[in-house]
Amino acid sequence: MKLKVCGVRNLRMAQACQDLSVPYVGFNFVSGSKRHIEPMEAQKLSHAYTGRKVGVFQNTAVENIVETSQIVDLDIIQLHGNEGFEFIETLKKQLSEFKNHKIWKAFSVDENLKTSDLQLYGKNCDLFLFDSKTPGSGTQIVNSDTLLESINSSIEINIPYALAGGINPETASKLLDQFHSATLFDAASGVETKGQFDRTKLESLLTKLEDA
Repeated sequence: MKLKVCGVRNLRMAQACQDLSVPYVGFNFVSGSKRHIEPMEAQKLSHAYTGRKVGVFQNTAVENIVETSQIVDLDIIQLHGNEGFEFIETLKKQLSEFKNHKIWKAFSVDENLKTSDLQLYGKNCDLFLFDSKTPGSGTQIVNSDTLLESINSSIEINIPYALAGGINPETASKLLDQFHSATLFDAASGVETKGQFDRTKLESLLTKLEDA
């Protein structure tokens, strides 16, 4: 199981992810988030990490996403807002002018998630990220009918899926058993202690995923 560490915001985190060969790191460009980072600061950190760099955005203008991607040299754009099908199509076209980015679309798994929409999103998305109702809070994603329907829809249209929401060393084994078909787990608070990065937790989580 691959891991993405989201909310990388200092050199210590970036270097730890490099040392431990974490395949994906996420830079959070969502204004107001406690893990927010400015593009120029992310650019500095990106030099310490040679894996795949993911930019997290929420209801951000296309031109701003493109500009940030160029500054940080992002590989993947992760969208966490109300971005529609046309928005993503436009974004992908503009990004393709200088680099072939992957597009990941995140969905909070609740009663408002319509699995019928996933097929439309799948035309321009490379991965679906299913998250808890309160992304970034550490609240564990619930194994609900809506989540299972979403996963089945994703599999039917051959779009890989990832999970976020309360993924940490204590929950990893259970989640791996329940969602063995996932491509990736996305952790933020799960590798923190009292809001600060905890390398020991990251090492423990990686061990759990590698042993699966």
